[in-house]
Amino acid sequence: MNIREDKICRILSSAVLVIVLLQPVNIDGKRTRLSLKASKTERTEARPWEEELNCETDSLRFEMLCEDIVFTGYDKPLTSARETWIVQNNTDAAIRSMRVEITYLTPEGKLLHKREADVKSAVPAGETRMVEVKSFDSQKSFYYYKSQAPRRSATPYMVKIRIVSIVIDRD
Repeated sequence: MNIREDKICRILSSAVLVIVLLQPVNIDGKRTRLSLKASKTERTEARPWEEELNCETDSLRFEMLCEDIVFTGYDKPLTSARETWIVQNNTDAAIRSMRVEITYLTPEGKLLHKREADVKSAVPAGETRMVEVKSFDSQKSFYYYKSQAPRRSATPYMVKIRIVSIVIDRD
């Protein structure tokens, strides 16, 4: 192959590559998207093996259940994007998930923030599990006052966690 043929070959290869790259590409391929809608009765009907309990009801059974669920060991260091704590389930029902209200306070007791969070971790009956939720502190400027004190300037806070509702498995 001489120099002229080599140049022509390179130009043709480059032209083919440009043509291939400029071709429209169908990212979706042959995928079909369907919107499946459940009927209202299916969406609102509770499954027989789970029961949602509201811990603010007057029922003694519900109050006892909520008192038998203990939260300890809360932690959120300054640089963490997650808040963790331990849930001790002293009931005879397995917890599937729960909704908690988290209240953040200054060391003087002034309200910083209040929110509700869903805890998706399961806690079997009579067992203990560490759970986590995404932190309210997106700028990483707060730390739990019992966590390790950070080297840089940051705001300490205290926390109160209260069960709003839980989903349990029935035996």
